[in-house]
Amino acid sequence: REREAEAAYEGSSRALHDRLMGALASGGTSLENITDFLDDIAGIVTCDGIGVWVNGEITLRGATPTAEEFTGLVRFLNRTAASRAFATQEIGAVHPPAADYPERAAGLLAIPISRAPRDFLVFFRREIARTVTWAGNPEKPASLGPNGLRLTPRKSFEAWTEVVRGQAAPWSAVDLRIAEAL
Repeated sequence: REREAEAAYEGSSRALHDRLMGALASGGTSLENITDFLDDIAGIVTCDGIGVWVNGEITLRGATPTAEEFTGLVRFLNRTAASRAFATQEIGAVHPPAADYPERAAGLLAIPISRAPRDFLVFFRREIARTVTWAGNPEKPASLGPNGLRLTPRKSFEAWTEVVRGQAAPWSAVDLRIAEAL
């Protein structure tokens, strides 16, 4: 069922991608006019927001960083691989200023759409806080006992939980294939 769902998702994204590329090619549309198709492009990959950087111009739709924050992200993206899509489910881990806005954009999938200057199409996903249950506190300090400094078993079987914040849903292999094709 998961494979069928992935195949259907990839197929619908490919069909939308083909329609979009056909419209861009037949209409003589330049890269600057890609913003006219943002709503369609946002349907290609599951996302909460989308941003485009073309020739220093910014267009943002949905849940995204502010224009100023997006400019900082583009500077960061310019230091990544030039010809490949870049994806992360935790922007704040690779670009520390992004830790301030995970409720709007915690994960990103950036697609370079030109080489020089480097223009980008960026998909964003919001934070999804989740609870992780551990068999014990992973940060429990070792204590001094009869056998020296050791991590001793706890006296109860109570689970220790931690809320993980600042991360979006991971980008799937299908998402990455779709981005590379685009």
